[in-house]
Amino acid sequence: MAGTQQNGVTRQIKGDIYNSLRNALVAPQGKSKKSWTDNFIQEMLKSAKQNPSGPLGQLLARQLLQDDIISDLDAQTEKLLARDQDFLHYRLIKQLYDKQREVAYDKFISRKIIATSRRAGKTNLAARLLVDYCIEPETPCLYIHTKAENCMTQCWPLILEAAKEIELGIEKADSQAMIITFTNGSYIKLYGNKDKSSAPLLRGGKYKLIIIDEAQDQRNMVELVEDVCEPMLIDFKNSCMILQGTPPRRPKTYFEGIWKKGKWKQYHFTMNDNPFLPEDTEEYIKALAERKNIPIDDPLILREYRGEFVYDVNAQVFRDYKTYDREKDNPNNDLHIDEIVIGNDYGWAAYNSIIGVAIDNTKHRGYVYFESKFNKADVSKIISVNKNAVEIGKKILVQNGSDPGEVKIFGDTSDTAILEEMKRVYDLPANQAWKYNKEEAITQLAEHCRVGQILIPKDGVLEDEFKQILYERDEEDNITPEIDDDKFHPDAMFALLYASRHWCYKWGLKSGAKEVNEPTTAKELLEKAGETPFEQSGEIGLLDVGNGEGGRHFVR
Repeated sequence: MAGTQQNGVTRQIKGDIYNSLRNALVAPQGKSKKSWTDNFIQEMLKSAKQNPSGPLGQLLARQLLQDDIISDLDAQTEKLLARDQDFLHYRLIKQLYDKQREVAYDKFISRKIIATSRRAGKTNLAARLLVDYCIEPETPCLYIHTKAENCMTQCWPLILEAAKEIELGIEKADSQAMIITFTNGSYIKLYGNKDKSSAPLLRGGKYKLIIIDEAQDQRNMVELVEDVCEPMLIDFKNSCMILQGTPPRRPKTYFEGIWKKGKWKQYHFTMNDNPFLPEDTEEYIKALAERKNIPIDDPLILREYRGEFVYDVNAQVFRDYKTYDREKDNPNNDLHIDEIVIGNDYGWAAYNSIIGVAIDNTKHRGYVYFESKFNKADVSKIISVNKNAVEIGKKILVQNGSDPGEVKIFGDTSDTAILEEMKRVYDLPANQAWKYNKEEAITQLAEHCRVGQILIPKDGVLEDEFKQILYERDEEDNITPEIDDDKFHPDAMFALLYASRHWCYKWGLKSGAKEVNEPTTAKELLEKAGETPFEQSGEIGLLDVGNGEGGRHFVR
């Protein structure tokens, strides 16, 4: 027993001696930043240099000139570097909670999708993942948000904070170019995918990690992910792309499609999993529901605070609209179509849409007989599609015993040159659309579709958009009267809207659902402005006001 105690004491003494010796050899001495070992080596090298043929000179010569000395030194350096990198990885990731760490530890998963609630810490996770990859020298990374300002206010400071925390040297943080470059050659580029023209500007880059934040709301995701980002990951082994966000407010998003397909590794966590929040999250959710006067299982609560895939049906603009089956139904059966109205919406960086509506002006009813939505087309394609819509419309009029000349085109005023070319060159009945009181006009159009005054084709272009068009929510999650264009930008709906202004005028309706004292019809608006619209068959026509500097102009 005494021998065992003696051995224990001996080991403890040896440990103390070794610790003291280690500190003496490697710790900085006095005010100097160099250790005793550093000073000893420097003095030894100095002595060997002064007397190369002496004992120290011969010793160093034998060591330095041996075979594979450089390879051995490289191997030792790589071991030390790997050890240091592992330690930096540990320091960075230890600040994440378990659900987040799972994402970080899955180094060999090349495609990941993260669905979270609010306050789950996904932006902090993204920042640390980006810095974690940049610990390895010469590693480029890319972070994409919906807007550049969101990159700078949300993720930029978290990246700088994480890098400072592990003392990863920053060579330059260029807030104008939104690039953080590290002293080891790695860098992080931040980018705002603000519209459909933004994604192609990223082409040509090379990245080991790409994180697309708020992926449920990103524009043009098919092109961004598959055409732009995927090729940029090819140059690096074990490269990775991550989509992250909250469940989408609307159906048919790319984010939800990836989640449902199950081909990407899925991660799901909520604010309830976040141990760093100072308050009781369940009490917070309960108080929020009470304050908003909504049930605890309201879609808003389930989606935003539980992270569940539940759509924002309360904010849907077009609800309970009526459809007809183009293969089985004949909407002409109880209508007498006496006018064809064709709406045009142009989008050079996005989609063009042309919608044709057959109208019974006596019964105040109609149906969409023509739908077309196409991407980045030239003027000739737009004119060709309009010609097709006009010809089909004329046939419908003839079938109803109506004048085949009762066809009108109303186009987006963002490019009047197209309308002029259709009218002057191709003799198409082209007019500028009336684009006032948009909010009220959309409300009225939604009502016409809801009560069945206007039928749309089942599973068509318009129904696809109607399911996705939402009103904005403000910072307090209250629904506003503005369409949330950041969530989804409609094209076919606006073409239908431009057409609707004409039939509403013919039906003697106001432009919106609620009464206002301001002029709401095209005729009233022109009269208030002191202009005299010419009337033809009871409708407002176009006034040719001559050929100005920008070409021939028309006013409605």
